[in-house]
Amino acid sequence: MAISLPLARALVFQHLQTLRQHPRPVGLGIIAVDRAVRARAEAQHIDVSWNAAGEHLEGYDSVNVRAAVEELVAAGVLVYGVNALGPSLALLQITEFGLACVEAGQVDPHDADAYLASVLGQAPNLDAVARQYLEEGLECLRRRCYRASAVMLGAASETVMLALISAFHHALQDPQRKQQFEDNAMKPAPIRRRFDYFRQRLAAVQAQHVPAALREDLDLKLDGVFALLRAARNDAGHPNIGPVSRETIHGNYLLFPSYCARAYALIEHFAQNPIP
Repeated sequence: MAISLPLARALVFQHLQTLRQHPRPVGLGIIAVDRAVRARAEAQHIDVSWNAAGEHLEGYDSVNVRAAVEELVAAGVLVYGVNALGPSLALLQITEFGLACVEAGQVDPHDADAYLASVLGQAPNLDAVARQYLEEGLECLRRRCYRASAVMLGAASETVMLALISAFHHALQDPQRKQQFEDNAMKPAPIRRRFDYFRQRLAAVQAQHVPAALREDLDLKLDGVFALLRAARNDAGHPNIGPVSRETIHGNYLLFPSYCARAYALIEHFAQNPIP
């Protein structure tokens, strides 16, 4: 088996991204997907099981491509058929939600492996616990378990924030300030209280001890995203009959990589630049 299911997911989604400029609604056939995946796999020097006579994938290469398509149908990215008179399983269309996914201009969480690789590319030292939460959250998203996915993403973002708070604590050199910070931000307490104290102390020193590039839009790229993901986690994790929107969760995953990149850029800065 040359095309594993994770690889099939990536190759299928890559093909969908090439269809952005097609007339709307965007239609495609499973044979076209099959052939596009084969071409992309072979371009990466991957041997595939290929039926030259029928010009289609065979064996589990074919099974995994169709399984990846089925997952996108289940996620609402694709729908079978082209109209009420043509509900053929051999024909597909990209939904409006699916178009939003492929037009986002970045790696999409429905391509889970590429998404995770993108996050790790921006934050190669991502905490192992945060990564586990993120991986499980992506699996929940693929299975349309949106509440669970929101909780996992919120836990990943909180783990990242705790790593940043710890890095700031280690950077502090003045014993009195360090002890005050430990008392207010390091000891077990609600994350909101710890975060608020950290941001107060960071604001007091950032003009002198944080480069302008890392200070830019910090209230949006760090504070705002953390608050958004935390609120989504709380809404999903507490008893609540309100719906958890697929679109909201999808949007939150698109925000996480930049949040993670900024947090880890600050972590690396504090590791190399003590604060007197």
